[in-house]
Amino acid sequence: MTRTRVAMDDDMKALVDMKAIREGVPMTEGLRRALLLSGDEEGFVDKLLAETSGLWKGADGLQHEQALRDEWPR
Repeated sequence: MTRTRVAMDDDMKALVDMKAIREGVPMTEGLRRALLLSGDEEGFVDKLLAETSGLWKGADGLQHEQALRDEWPR
């Protein structure tokens, strides 16, 4: 098998890692699968982002998260 170095930004690396974890395979296999997407999976992330865009319309998300964490016992 030929080894190839691939440069990608942190967001893309995170997506490849998530795909590998979800499928229970090593990151390298997740990357191979990401490169060879079938027609059904193509654009999955873009579609998911489009479908969920704007779901949170409340206050600042970070402030909301901090308020929830402040409720946790210490």
